[in-house]
Amino acid sequence: MRIFRLILTIVAILVIGGCSSKSNFYKLEAMNTKSGHKATNTNKIIGIGTVKVADYLNQKPLIIKVSNTKLDIKETHRWASNLSQNIQEVLRENISTLLPKYTVLSFPWEEPVDDRYRVFVSIDSMQRDTDNKAVLRGSWSLVNQESGKLIRHEEFSYSEVTDESYDSLVKTQSSMLTKLSRHIAKTISRL
Repeated sequence: MRIFRLILTIVAILVIGGCSSKSNFYKLEAMNTKSGHKATNTNKIIGIGTVKVADYLNQKPLIIKVSNTKLDIKETHRWASNLSQNIQEVLRENISTLLPKYTVLSFPWEEPVDDRYRVFVSIDSMQRDTDNKAVLRGSWSLVNQESGKLIRHEEFSYSEVTDESYDSLVKTQSSMLTKLSRHIAKTISRL
């Protein structure tokens, strides 16, 4: 009888374990580069610093805002890689495309780097809101490395309507990062 119970318990564990949901993995993507911009070899270097992400976002599952005080963590819908690093890489690729006369590097890089400008980004909010809008809020700074002076510090807030699919949410978040990249690149190009 004990053996029967043991076998029944093992079978139950295997069945329950086999019923777990399959996870879906998502990655932010850089802007479309069909424009043919290629980086030229110049001595102009821009460094993209480590992107700071709010603690509640610093995890693998996607976040959906259910109310002003409640967030729904989607365990089966996950980031494929570290969110901070993914955002940093998207910004680097986008700004490289938008400013082909610059070499754009992501931190960490091999020191010494003779970068004239460094860009720092902090993400405070990045999720789907209660009204089906993808939201991206935070701030960015541009520092002149030669002088050590802050050139620009701005807060940003983007929101775009998205459908309820997670794929659409991530594509919309990528689109908002492209808008941020364009704004940063435009600021640098005017210097």
